[in-house]
Amino acid sequence: MGGVRRAAVVRASLSLLGATVVFVLLCAVATAASAPTVATHTKTAVAGDQTLVDAKCPSGKFPVSGGHELEFEDTFAFNSAEGISLNLKRWELVTVSTEASARSTAIAYCSPMGRNVEFRSDQIELSTGESATITATCKRDERVLSGGYAFVSSGLGGGLVEESFRADSRSWSTGGINFGENDVTLIAFAHCAPKRQVPRLTTARDSVQFNDDNSTTTATASCASGHYALSGGFTIPGDVPGVPTTSERVGTRDWRISARSGVLGSDDDLTAFAYCAPK
Repeated sequence: MGGVRRAAVVRASLSLLGATVVFVLLCAVATAASAPTVATHTKTAVAGDQTLVDAKCPSGKFPVSGGHELEFEDTFAFNSAEGISLNLKRWELVTVSTEASARSTAIAYCSPMGRNVEFRSDQIELSTGESATITATCKRDERVLSGGYAFVSSGLGGGLVEESFRADSRSWSTGGINFGENDVTLIAFAHCAPKRQVPRLTTARDSVQFNDDNSTTTATASCASGHYALSGGFTIPGDVPGVPTTSERVGTRDWRISARSGVLGSDDDLTAFAYCAPK
């Protein structure tokens, strides 16, 4: 793909909150035979700025996957990045809000397996109005567990994620659009582990037609009996996509995705994916 710069990286330096914040961006999962435990943290977003929210795992455990909840009413808010912190102890979000009424919650799914991961990445520059889907790929002796994304911009940021999903056994794809005035860099991350350590993952999905404009639609993908959801993904269609307001595990078998609709046609569907491992 023209303009794409590929690199195997484990760090992305993002200029946020007036300082350089270092991230390892991913949506990760574990190979354990039971679902990871949950930690959360909520903040009220700062109006007209980027707000960092993180959820810390308890001692002896590390975030192996994560999610978010974003609540707003008469305002506009979105996540420009989320993933595991450099020290591998926290799941972090970066939320952009036009009003202080938005509340952002980081959700960490915690397991001792979080210390044993590797990260691969791909990136592309997007001009105003441009969109693209890129794919980060694990090495040949690795398998992808999950993935993540980040938008990096010199300004407040105008990148909105449209899709983030497991493309195949070694790859994670992320798509986004630049609706802002400045160029942005879209980065896709794949969370990889040695092939022998990765459970056989199956994919469950659920597609739901969007409701009327500026309303919230929810899709829930359910793993089969005897399996649990390790992580999830989504696709949000439309020339102006909806904002993913919720990405979270429900119980142990389900992964729920909610999105606030944008300017969407009546035939557009929200699709949630659950990546399921046997118990």
